[in-house]
Amino acid sequence: MRRRRFLEVALLTIAGIFLLLHAVHLKADFPNNSPWVDWAKYTDEGWYGDAAIRFYLRGAWHLPGDFNPAVALPVWPLLEAALFGLTGVSIVAARGLAVAVFEDMQWDVLERQSHQAEREQREVLHHAIRHLGPLARVYEHRPGQR
Repeated sequence: MRRRRFLEVALLTIAGIFLLLHAVHLKADFPNNSPWVDWAKYTDEGWYGDAAIRFYLRGAWHLPGDFNPAVALPVWPLLEAALFGLTGVSIVAARGLAVAVFEDMQWDVLERQSHQAEREQREVLHHAIRHLGPLARVYEHRPGQR
């Protein structure tokens, strides 16, 4: 159990470090001349933010015949549209929102884990009291003593 807990904390710490590194330089992209092909840098932010960009620039989010992920996944474009209304359309705003949401999710996971650890400690204590309690009463009430 401790090993699993250590692994979870280690992975969350590593993820937190990368999240902070990303937050420091929101304009950073995957290197163009790297040996790894990564088409996601050309697609993900554009596709999933496209509805918000269209709404901000044209007043309509749907473009017939195009890829419209906001039909199936409307929450992210709504959040980005609200943000773009405040900041204007920019990659920094879109990535800043993503970093903020993932940071919030990471804090939620850490909080849930700490509550789970507290619950486990209470269960161990309750178990010990329940099973050792009768023994304590035996030692309290020794024959011939009041």
